Amino acid sequence: MSADGLMVIATVFVASALLTGVIRRFAPARGMLDIPNSRSSHLLPTPRGGEVAIVLPDLLLTMAAAAAGFLIWNRPAARIFMGGAGSS
Repeated sequence: MSADGLMVIATVFVASALLTGVIRRFAPARGMLDIPNSRSSHLLPTPRGGEVAIVLPDLLLTMAAAAAGFLIWNRPAARIFMGGAGSS
């Protein structure tokens, strides 16, 4: 993998970590909590929306990397960044 690809991975990781912190503070303040019930796998109320912190940076930075020429859409590396969305 090229240095550019590693930079995209590192940027997605950092952006996801930062956005996770934002969502963890935002969700409870807005009442976006998953309240446990008999079918839940958790015991305490848990903030909802955490998937946004992973998916949004991944998609945006993958599109930016492809637009800049770092990724080619029909290559496996692009499919890995897109979470398998383009795999057939």
